[in-house]
Amino acid sequence: MHLRPWIVRILGAGMLLLVAVMGVMASAQHDGPGGLRVTERRWFLSREEMSRSELSGGVLFKGAPPAWPNISAIAAMPLVPTVTTTSTPRLEVPCEYGLAPMGESRCPQGSASLTKEECQQMPYRYGRVLHLPFVIESNYDPWGCFLFKEEYYYNEGLLGTGRSGRIPVCKRCQHVPKVDFFGWSEWADGTYIIRKASTRFRVAETGTCSDIGMYPIMDQVICEQAAQELLLGVSHASPTCYEERPEGCYIFQSMASHQKLLWLNVNPQSRGNGAETSAFARQLLRRPLCATDIPAELESNNPALLSCQDILDGFLKVSNGTCEAVDRKPILDLANCKLAAQKLSLADTDVEVTSQADRPQGCYYYKNSKDLTATLWLNRSPNSSQSSATSHRHLLCTPTEAATSKGKRRS
Repeated sequence: MHLRPWIVRILGAGMLLLVAVMGVMASAQHDGPGGLRVTERRWFLSREEMSRSELSGGVLFKGAPPAWPNISAIAAMPLVPTVTTTSTPRLEVPCEYGLAPMGESRCPQGSASLTKEECQQMPYRYGRVLHLPFVIESNYDPWGCFLFKEEYYYNEGLLGTGRSGRIPVCKRCQHVPKVDFFGWSEWADGTYIIRKASTRFRVAETGTCSDIGMYPIMDQVICEQAAQELLLGVSHASPTCYEERPEGCYIFQSMASHQKLLWLNVNPQSRGNGAETSAFARQLLRRPLCATDIPAELESNNPALLSCQDILDGFLKVSNGTCEAVDRKPILDLANCKLAAQKLSLADTDVEVTSQADRPQGCYYYKNSKDLTATLWLNRSPNSSQSSATSHRHLLCTPTEAATSKGKRRS
Protein backbone atom coordinates (compact mmCIF):
# COMPACT_ATOMS: atom_id res chain seq x y z
CA MET A 1 0.00 0.00 0.00
CA HIS A 2 1.41 3.39 -1.06
CA LEU A 3 1.02 6.47 1.10
CA ARG A 4 -0.21 9.63 -0.51
CA PRO A 5 2.54 12.26 -1.13
CA TRP A 6 0.96 14.81 1.24
CA ILE A 7 0.91 12.23 4.06
CA VAL A 8 4.61 11.50 3.51
CA ARG A 9 5.38 15.24 3.63
CA ILE A 10 3.49 15.64 6.91
CA LEU A 11 5.27 12.68 8.48
CA GLY A 12 8.64 14.01 7.34
CA ALA A 13 7.99 17.45 8.79
CA GLY A 14 6.90 15.86 12.07
CA MET A 15 10.12 13.88 12.30
CA LEU A 16 12.23 17.00 11.66
CA LEU A 17 10.33 18.89 14.37
CA LEU A 18 10.87 16.02 16.83
CA VAL A 19 14.63 15.98 16.15
CA ALA A 20 14.83 19.75 16.64
CA VAL A 21 12.97 19.59 19.97
CA MET A 22 15.23 16.79 21.21
CA GLY A 23 18.29 18.84 20.29
CA VAL A 24 17.03 21.86 22.24
CA MET A 25 16.27 19.67 25.27
CA ALA A 26 19.74 18.11 25.16
CA SER A 27 21.33 21.55 24.97
CA ALA A 28 19.26 22.80 27.91
CA GLN A 29 20.24 19.71 29.83
CA HIS A 30 23.95 20.29 29.50
CA ASP A 31 24.53 24.03 29.15
CA GLY A 32 23.51 26.50 31.81
CA PRO A 33 23.67 30.31 31.74
CA GLY A 34 27.12 31.75 31.25
CA GLY A 35 28.45 28.51 29.84
CA LEU A 36 28.04 26.64 33.13
CA ARG A 37 27.99 22.90 32.56
CA VAL A 38 25.02 21.18 34.15
CA THR A 39 24.62 17.41 34.50
CA GLU A 40 21.44 15.41 33.95
CA ARG A 41 18.73 15.66 36.62
CA ARG A 42 20.24 18.89 37.94
CA TRP A 43 18.16 22.02 37.59
CA PHE A 44 17.90 25.31 39.37
CA LEU A 45 15.30 27.66 40.82
CA SER A 46 14.78 31.37 40.58
CA ARG A 47 13.96 33.37 43.70
CA GLU A 48 10.34 33.59 42.58
CA GLU A 49 10.11 29.82 42.14
CA MET A 50 11.62 29.27 45.57
CA SER A 51 9.15 31.69 47.11
CA ARG A 52 6.22 29.93 45.47
CA SER A 53 7.38 26.63 46.93
CA GLU A 54 6.92 28.06 50.43
CA LEU A 55 3.43 29.55 50.09
CA SER A 56 1.32 29.79 53.24
CA GLY A 57 4.44 29.68 55.39
CA GLY A 58 5.03 25.98 54.72
CA VAL A 59 8.42 24.54 53.93
CA LEU A 60 9.18 22.66 50.76
CA PHE A 61 9.96 19.33 52.43
CA LYS A 62 7.79 18.09 55.28
CA GLY A 63 7.73 15.01 57.44
CA ALA A 64 11.21 13.59 58.05
CA PRO A 65 13.30 15.18 60.82
CA PRO A 66 14.47 17.86 60.12
CA ALA A 67 12.77 19.14 56.95
CA TRP A 68 15.73 21.45 56.27
CA PRO A 69 18.98 21.78 58.22
CA ASN A 70 19.50 24.65 60.63
CA ILE A 71 20.08 27.80 58.57
CA SER A 72 23.49 28.44 60.13
CA ALA A 73 24.77 25.05 58.99
CA ILE A 74 23.75 25.12 55.32
CA ALA A 75 26.87 24.69 53.20
CA ALA A 76 27.73 26.53 50.00
CA MET A 77 29.23 24.30 47.36
CA PRO A 78 30.18 25.13 43.76
CA LEU A 79 28.76 22.03 42.08
CA VAL A 80 30.60 22.42 38.79
CA PRO A 81 33.75 24.55 38.37
CA THR A 82 33.52 27.16 35.63
CA VAL A 83 36.30 28.39 33.39
CA THR A 84 36.07 31.60 31.40
CA THR A 85 38.50 33.61 29.28
CA THR A 86 36.26 36.67 29.00
CA SER A 87 35.20 39.41 31.40
CA THR A 88 31.70 37.93 31.67
CA PRO A 89 30.92 37.25 35.38
CA ARG A 90 31.10 33.58 36.21
CA LEU A 91 28.35 31.81 38.12
CA GLU A 92 28.39 29.78 41.31
CA VAL A 93 25.65 27.34 42.25
CA PRO A 94 25.26 27.23 46.04
CA CYS A 95 22.82 24.58 47.17
CA GLU A 96 20.60 24.03 50.17
CA TYR A 97 20.23 20.39 51.22
CA GLY A 98 17.32 18.74 52.97
CA LEU A 99 15.17 15.65 53.43
CA ALA A 100 12.04 14.76 51.49
CA PRO A 101 9.05 13.14 53.22
CA MET A 102 9.66 9.57 54.31
CA GLY A 103 8.39 6.99 51.84
CA GLU A 104 8.62 9.21 48.74
CA SER A 105 10.23 7.76 45.61
CA ARG A 106 12.01 10.92 44.47
CA CYS A 107 12.65 14.50 45.43
CA PRO A 108 9.59 16.78 45.42
CA GLN A 109 8.94 19.45 42.82
CA GLY A 110 11.18 22.44 43.42
CA SER A 111 14.21 20.32 44.28
CA ALA A 112 16.61 17.87 42.67
CA SER A 113 18.39 14.65 43.57
CA LEU A 114 22.03 14.65 44.64
CA THR A 115 24.89 13.32 42.57
CA LYS A 116 26.78 10.31 43.91
CA GLU A 117 29.69 12.56 44.92
CA GLU A 118 27.39 14.94 46.80
CA CYS A 119 25.73 12.04 48.57
CA GLN A 120 29.15 10.80 49.74
CA GLN A 121 29.83 14.23 51.27
CA MET A 122 26.62 14.33 53.34
CA PRO A 123 28.22 12.85 56.50
CA TYR A 124 30.68 15.78 56.53
CA ARG A 125 27.81 18.26 56.21
CA TYR A 126 25.09 16.83 58.42
CA GLY A 127 26.48 13.74 60.11
CA ARG A 128 25.47 10.04 59.96
CA VAL A 129 27.47 7.45 58.01
CA LEU A 130 27.56 5.73 54.61
CA HIS A 131 26.07 2.29 54.12
CA LEU A 132 28.26 -0.51 52.81
CA PRO A 133 27.83 -1.09 49.97
CA PHE A 134 27.15 2.59 49.31
CA VAL A 135 26.00 2.21 45.68
CA ILE A 136 23.08 -0.15 45.09
CA GLU A 137 20.82 -1.01 42.14
CA SER A 138 17.32 -1.51 43.46
CA ASN A 139 13.92 -0.96 41.87
CA TYR A 140 12.32 -1.10 45.33
CA ASP A 141 14.06 1.90 46.93
CA PRO A 142 14.06 5.64 46.14
CA TRP A 143 16.21 6.70 43.21
CA GLY A 144 19.46 8.54 43.98
CA CYS A 145 20.62 9.50 47.46
CA PHE A 146 18.44 8.40 50.36
CA LEU A 147 18.67 7.89 54.12
CA PHE A 148 17.66 4.68 55.86
CA LYS A 149 18.36 3.82 59.51
CA GLU A 150 20.85 6.70 59.82
CA GLU A 151 22.89 5.54 56.79
CA TYR A 152 23.22 7.11 53.34
CA TYR A 153 22.65 5.00 50.21
CA TYR A 154 22.98 5.87 46.54
CA ASN A 155 20.55 3.94 44.34
CA GLU A 156 21.25 3.64 40.61
CA GLY A 157 18.18 1.51 39.95
CA LEU A 158 16.14 2.88 37.05
CA LEU A 159 12.69 2.36 38.60
CA GLY A 160 13.11 4.02 41.98
CA THR A 161 10.04 3.62 44.19
CA GLY A 162 8.99 4.91 47.58
CA ARG A 163 9.44 2.58 50.51
CA SER A 164 8.74 2.71 54.23
CA GLY A 165 11.60 4.14 56.27
CA ARG A 166 13.48 5.50 53.23
CA ILE A 167 14.00 9.28 53.03
CA PRO A 168 15.27 10.88 49.78
CA VAL A 169 18.02 13.48 50.29
CA CYS A 170 17.52 16.48 48.03
CA LYS A 171 18.90 19.89 47.11
CA ARG A 172 17.66 23.17 45.75
CA CYS A 173 20.10 25.48 44.05
CA GLN A 174 20.26 28.82 42.31
CA HIS A 175 22.76 30.71 40.20
CA VAL A 176 24.55 33.59 41.87
CA PRO A 177 27.34 35.80 40.50
CA LYS A 178 30.82 34.40 41.02
CA VAL A 179 32.21 35.47 44.39
CA ASP A 180 35.04 34.01 46.42
CA PHE A 181 33.23 32.69 49.46
CA PHE A 182 34.27 30.03 51.93
CA GLY A 183 32.66 28.43 54.96
CA TRP A 184 28.93 28.13 55.40
CA SER A 185 26.47 29.91 53.16
CA GLU A 186 23.51 31.88 54.34
CA TRP A 187 19.95 31.48 53.10
CA ALA A 188 16.96 33.58 54.08
CA ASP A 189 13.41 33.11 52.76
CA GLY A 190 14.67 31.01 49.88
CA THR A 191 17.25 33.58 48.78
CA TYR A 192 20.99 33.05 48.93
CA ILE A 193 22.78 36.00 50.53
CA ILE A 194 26.19 36.70 49.01
CA ARG A 195 28.89 37.76 51.43
CA LYS A 196 32.41 38.75 50.53
CA ALA A 197 34.97 36.10 51.37
CA SER A 198 37.76 36.36 53.89
CA THR A 199 41.10 36.42 52.08
CA ARG A 200 42.93 35.12 55.16
CA PHE A 201 40.76 32.33 56.53
CA ARG A 202 38.76 29.37 55.34
CA VAL A 203 36.88 26.38 56.76
CA ALA A 204 38.19 22.95 55.72
CA GLU A 205 34.85 21.26 55.07
CA THR A 206 35.97 17.67 54.53
CA GLY A 207 39.72 17.37 55.12
CA THR A 208 42.70 19.22 56.56
CA CYS A 209 44.13 22.70 56.09
CA SER A 210 46.94 21.33 53.95
CA ASP A 211 44.32 19.82 51.60
CA ILE A 212 43.24 23.36 50.66
CA GLY A 213 46.74 24.85 50.59
CA MET A 214 46.50 26.57 53.97
CA TYR A 215 47.77 26.14 57.53
CA PRO A 216 46.20 25.34 60.91
CA ILE A 217 45.65 28.18 63.36
CA MET A 218 47.48 27.70 66.67
CA ASP A 219 46.76 31.05 68.33
CA GLN A 220 43.59 31.77 70.32
CA VAL A 221 43.25 35.39 69.21
CA ILE A 222 43.66 34.51 65.53
CA CYS A 223 41.24 31.59 65.99
CA GLU A 224 38.57 33.99 67.25
CA GLN A 225 39.30 36.48 64.46
CA ALA A 226 38.85 33.71 61.89
CA ALA A 227 35.49 32.69 63.35
CA GLN A 228 34.33 36.29 63.23
CA GLU A 229 35.42 36.87 59.63
CA LEU A 230 33.85 33.58 58.52
CA LEU A 231 30.54 34.49 60.22
CA LEU A 232 30.41 31.25 62.19
CA GLY A 233 28.34 32.65 65.03
CA VAL A 234 30.84 31.79 67.80
CA SER A 235 33.22 34.25 69.44
CA HIS A 236 35.27 32.54 72.16
CA ALA A 237 37.81 29.75 71.60
CA SER A 238 38.39 27.33 74.48
CA PRO A 239 41.54 25.19 74.72
CA THR A 240 41.32 21.42 74.39
CA CYS A 241 43.94 18.70 74.29
CA TYR A 242 42.23 15.56 72.99
CA GLU A 243 44.28 13.82 70.33
CA GLU A 244 41.28 12.71 68.26
CA ARG A 245 40.47 16.30 67.24
CA PRO A 246 41.47 18.56 64.34
CA GLU A 247 44.85 20.23 64.66
CA GLY A 248 44.63 23.76 66.05
CA CYS A 249 41.52 25.91 65.72
CA TYR A 250 38.25 24.20 64.75
CA ILE A 251 34.51 24.62 65.04
CA PHE A 252 32.45 21.90 66.68
CA GLN A 253 28.80 21.50 65.75
CA SER A 254 26.12 19.11 66.95
CA MET A 255 23.67 18.68 64.09
CA ALA A 256 21.07 17.24 66.47
CA SER A 257 21.06 20.09 69.01
CA HIS A 258 22.49 22.85 66.74
CA GLN A 259 25.09 23.62 69.40
CA LYS A 260 28.25 25.31 68.10
CA LEU A 261 31.54 25.75 69.96
CA LEU A 262 34.96 27.09 68.98
CA TRP A 263 38.01 25.13 70.15
CA LEU A 264 41.79 25.42 69.98
CA ASN A 265 43.45 22.00 70.11
CA VAL A 266 47.06 22.21 71.33
CA ASN A 267 47.83 18.48 71.51
CA PRO A 268 51.03 17.88 69.47
CA GLN A 269 49.80 14.34 68.69
CA SER A 270 46.94 15.86 66.65
CA ARG A 271 49.22 17.20 63.94
CA GLY A 272 47.70 16.54 60.54
CA ASN A 273 44.20 15.82 61.86
CA GLY A 274 41.18 17.33 60.13
CA ALA A 275 37.44 16.94 59.63
CA GLU A 276 37.78 13.13 59.62
CA THR A 277 37.88 13.30 63.45
CA SER A 278 34.14 14.03 63.46
CA ALA A 279 31.86 11.55 65.22
CA PHE A 280 29.67 11.09 62.14
CA ALA A 281 27.33 8.46 63.57
CA ARG A 282 26.49 10.79 66.48
CA GLN A 283 26.18 13.81 64.17
CA LEU A 284 29.04 15.63 65.91
CA LEU A 285 31.05 17.51 63.28
CA ARG A 286 34.48 19.10 63.65
CA ARG A 287 35.88 21.35 60.90
CA PRO A 288 39.33 22.99 61.00
CA LEU A 289 39.66 26.74 60.55
CA CYS A 290 42.65 27.50 58.34
CA ALA A 291 44.83 30.53 57.61
CA THR A 292 47.19 31.67 54.89
CA ASP A 293 50.00 32.33 57.41
CA ILE A 294 52.32 29.65 58.79
CA PRO A 295 51.63 29.26 62.53
CA ALA A 296 54.30 29.73 65.18
CA GLU A 297 55.35 26.67 67.18
CA LEU A 298 53.73 26.33 70.61
CA GLU A 299 56.15 26.95 73.46
CA SER A 300 56.45 24.35 76.21
CA ASN A 301 55.17 26.84 78.80
CA ASN A 302 52.04 27.66 76.79
CA PRO A 303 49.18 27.96 79.35
CA ALA A 304 46.79 25.92 77.18
CA LEU A 305 49.35 23.15 76.82
CA LEU A 306 50.07 23.12 80.55
CA SER A 307 46.36 22.99 81.40
CA CYS A 308 45.94 19.57 79.78
CA GLN A 309 49.15 17.92 80.91
CA ASP A 310 47.11 15.21 82.65
CA ILE A 311 45.74 14.11 79.26
CA LEU A 312 49.18 14.13 77.65
CA ASP A 313 50.60 12.02 80.48
CA GLY A 314 47.78 9.47 80.46
CA PHE A 315 46.39 7.12 77.85
CA LEU A 316 47.59 7.58 74.29
CA LYS A 317 46.27 6.64 70.85
CA VAL A 318 49.09 5.58 68.55
CA SER A 319 48.51 5.72 64.78
CA ASN A 320 52.03 4.67 63.78
CA GLY A 321 54.45 2.35 65.56
CA THR A 322 54.11 0.56 68.88
CA CYS A 323 53.08 1.49 72.42
CA GLU A 324 56.60 0.81 73.66
CA ALA A 325 58.01 3.39 71.23
CA VAL A 326 56.14 6.14 73.11
CA ASP A 327 56.90 4.85 76.62
CA ARG A 328 53.54 3.13 76.98
CA LYS A 329 52.36 -0.45 77.04
CA PRO A 330 49.49 -2.21 75.22
CA ILE A 331 46.09 -2.53 76.89
CA LEU A 332 45.08 -6.17 77.16
CA ASP A 333 41.93 -6.07 79.29
CA LEU A 334 38.41 -4.92 78.51
CA ALA A 335 37.99 -2.52 81.45
CA ASN A 336 41.09 -0.44 80.65
CA CYS A 337 40.28 -0.52 76.92
CA LYS A 338 36.93 1.12 77.64
CA LEU A 339 38.48 3.54 80.14
CA ALA A 340 41.15 4.61 77.65
CA ALA A 341 38.53 5.36 74.99
CA GLN A 342 36.56 7.44 77.50
CA LYS A 343 39.60 9.39 78.67
CA LEU A 344 40.64 10.04 75.07
CA SER A 345 37.06 11.14 74.22
CA LEU A 346 36.80 8.79 71.24
CA ALA A 347 33.62 8.47 69.19
CA ASP A 348 33.07 4.86 70.31
CA THR A 349 33.64 3.62 73.87
CA ASP A 350 31.83 0.27 73.67
CA VAL A 351 34.42 -2.50 73.35
CA GLU A 352 33.89 -5.34 70.87
CA VAL A 353 35.97 -8.45 71.49
CA THR A 354 37.64 -10.34 68.65
CA SER A 355 40.35 -12.99 68.25
CA GLN A 356 42.19 -12.60 64.95
CA ALA A 357 45.83 -13.21 64.19
CA ASP A 358 45.94 -10.51 61.51
CA ARG A 359 44.79 -7.71 63.84
CA PRO A 360 46.83 -5.62 66.28
CA GLN A 361 47.28 -7.12 69.69
CA GLY A 362 45.16 -5.79 72.53
CA CYS A 363 42.99 -2.65 72.45
CA TYR A 364 42.70 -0.75 69.17
CA TYR A 365 40.48 1.85 67.50
CA TYR A 366 39.33 1.07 63.95
CA LYS A 367 38.42 3.96 61.62
CA ASN A 368 36.66 2.75 58.48
CA SER A 369 37.29 5.23 55.67
CA LYS A 370 34.65 3.62 53.45
CA ASP A 371 31.59 4.21 55.62
CA LEU A 372 33.16 6.71 58.12
CA THR A 373 32.37 4.58 61.17
CA ALA A 374 34.70 4.22 64.16
CA THR A 375 34.71 1.17 66.45
CA LEU A 376 36.63 0.06 69.53
CA TRP A 377 38.11 -3.46 69.61
CA LEU A 378 40.00 -5.76 71.97
CA ASN A 379 41.93 -8.48 70.14
CA ARG A 380 42.57 -11.46 72.43
CA SER A 381 44.24 -13.69 69.89
CA PRO A 382 47.45 -15.21 71.37
CA ASN A 383 48.73 -15.60 67.79
CA SER A 384 48.46 -11.93 66.81
CA SER A 385 51.35 -11.13 64.51
CA GLN A 386 50.89 -7.36 64.70
CA SER A 387 52.30 -5.22 67.48
CA SER A 388 52.24 -1.96 65.51
CA ALA A 389 49.42 0.37 64.64
CA THR A 390 48.21 0.61 61.04
CA SER A 391 46.67 3.46 59.06
CA HIS A 392 43.12 2.45 60.04
CA ARG A 393 43.73 0.54 63.29
CA HIS A 394 45.24 2.72 66.00
CA LEU A 395 46.59 1.24 69.23
CA LEU A 396 45.36 2.48 72.59
CA CYS A 397 48.21 2.49 75.08
CA THR A 398 48.52 3.01 78.82
CA PRO A 399 51.41 4.41 80.87
CA THR A 400 53.08 2.25 83.44
CA GLU A 401 50.98 3.97 86.07
CA ALA A 402 47.74 5.04 84.40
CA ALA A 403 47.01 8.67 85.12
CA THR A 404 43.56 9.74 86.15
CA SER A 405 42.00 12.84 84.72
CA LYS A 406 38.87 14.81 85.37
CA GLY A 407 36.09 14.81 82.83
CA LYS A 408 36.02 17.72 80.42
CA ARG A 409 33.42 19.32 78.21
CA ARG A 410 32.79 17.58 74.93
CA SER A 411 34.78 19.27 72.20
